[in-house]
Amino acid sequence: MDWYVEIFDCACPNVVRVPSLSSTPLNNTFWLDPSPPAICGTTTPNSFPYLVTNFPWVENFSSIDWIPGSGTGATGTAHRGTFPQGNPPSGKNWQVSPNTTSTGFAWSIRIGQTGTLNTGPLGDHTTGGGKYVYTEASQGNTNNNTTLITPCFKLTGLQPRGFRVLVPQVRRRHGQLACGH
Repeated sequence: MDWYVEIFDCACPNVVRVPSLSSTPLNNTFWLDPSPPAICGTTTPNSFPYLVTNFPWVENFSSIDWIPGSGTGATGTAHRGTFPQGNPPSGKNWQVSPNTTSTGFAWSIRIGQTGTLNTGPLGDHTTGGGKYVYTEASQGNTNNNTTLITPCFKLTGLQPRGFRVLVPQVRRRHGQLACGH
């Protein structure tokens, strides 16, 4: 629930608003539920981490929060794109390591074919023209690792629990995709 306080002085035309109209954010946020655990992200007075509570939950990377990168991906960081990191409303607590300003083997966001031929899909798995996340192998070496962390899921009381990841395998030899908690 977003809220603010406005105080009117009836004796003279004086109004005080807290937080003021020039502050960011314009409202305070009050949550009825306890905050998510610290592993889900940083809780601030005005923002809690994004917590997935409605299921089934699907992330198809099509929202404006996922900004695709550009370039071939063979060097630099332009191919990495922008992930929805941080608390709402500006983010959804996705995390990547190494971060998006680092070069090397790491997660990236793309529309269409990967920048280096025969290293990934020609497009996303639904329409072929949507966004997807991938790792650019041409910047990697044997035994390199990269991490993509989703928002937290509140699975209390849900049975059975499942998790599905679509992984295109262009080459015969791949490393491992590990899913953990």
